[in-house]
Amino acid sequence: MTIDMLFKIALLIVVCGIGIKLLKFLSGVVFKVALVMVVVLLFVQLIR
Repeated sequence: MTIDMLFKIALLIVVCGIGIKLLKFLSGVVFKVALVMVVVLLFVQLIR
């Protein structure tokens, strides 16, 4: 195991971690947007 190899493995782990965090963040944002849309639609139906 060379230093270069270890560096590449560490980099891969970091990139994977960031990717997973981004996916969780994006799914969270999508969920919030969907929730807001549902609330707005319900509100619109109540007004009519």
